[in-house]
Amino acid sequence: MPSPLEARFNQNPVLEGVVYGYRNPDRIGMDLFPNFPMKWDGGTVPLIGGKEQMRRHTVTWAPGAGPNYFGFGVSQVTVTKAYQRANVKLPKQTIEQWLLAGISPETIAYELAAEIMSHELECAQAAIAMNAATYAAGLSQNAAAAWLAPAYGLLAQIATQRQAMALACGHDPNIFWCGRDVWESGIKSNTGVQVAAALARYGNQAGTAATPEMVTKEVFAALIGVERVIVGSGKVASDATPPVITYIWADTAGLAYVPPSNRFLLEAPLGFTFRGTDYPQETNWWSNEYQSTIWDVIDNAGPQIIPSTALVLTTESGYLWNNCI
Repeated sequence: MPSPLEARFNQNPVLEGVVYGYRNPDRIGMDLFPNFPMKWDGGTVPLIGGKEQMRRHTVTWAPGAGPNYFGFGVSQVTVTKAYQRANVKLPKQTIEQWLLAGISPETIAYELAAEIMSHELECAQAAIAMNAATYAAGLSQNAAAAWLAPAYGLLAQIATQRQAMALACGHDPNIFWCGRDVWESGIKSNTGVQVAAALARYGNQAGTAATPEMVTKEVFAALIGVERVIVGSGKVASDATPPVITYIWADTAGLAYVPPSNRFLLEAPLGFTFRGTDYPQETNWWSNEYQSTIWDVIDNAGPQIIPSTALVLTTESGYLWNNCI
């Protein structure tokens, strides 16, 4: 017999594919706060080890002597999930026209709901990553628009803070992230970065000009010693008429350590996005109020902790620059 929740909602294979698989290439939040599947609506998440496994312990002992002991190093944080919900309404006439054209209104409704929820999740993740209070003391700074200066020693600055973060959390950062304007107007326009990129790509070959085109994400990643460079180009529109459109990730940049696999319990991640294993779910009905069919889509993906902000597991696992340009 289905549970009351199962009887109330359907789990649609198309919906699962759209919402679970939805990924806008302009968005980077899931790269910094990757999925952590949970089967419950709240509880505790263990963090095993952390820096404990980096300490030196005596592991040799003489025959007949007793073994040495060390602590398991378990800590835990309390988590609650907040649900995302989007209602998409379509008038009967629109549905009929789409069906005649061979278009599935359900799929379109799911895609729209996925877009809305994905956008909101990106905004929530950006608010966490761009907040200096997310990071441990000494692991954030106001760049005072210095990244706009062509001759600013950007590579040396990043190298210094990369080292500071690595010594704080025990892991070298593997991701550099920034907003689109920081990438275009700050990093790619920096003459020092351009020269270093040209040398990295072509050596001392005569006649090679140092230009912004020399600075690619792959080359910049190699220059600063990270695995990936990600640029947030997602936008948000205000409620004004006409709307004012700005970049979600604004004028910020940062370094982060994100575990490469689900071995994160033995490492020191910045944070995770929680998602239930039995979501998303949907139902639809006719609304006399709107004279439309309503597609009600519910998901519970979100970087949630009490209260509804991100679960930041290790504040040392990132470095933030605000006001870069």
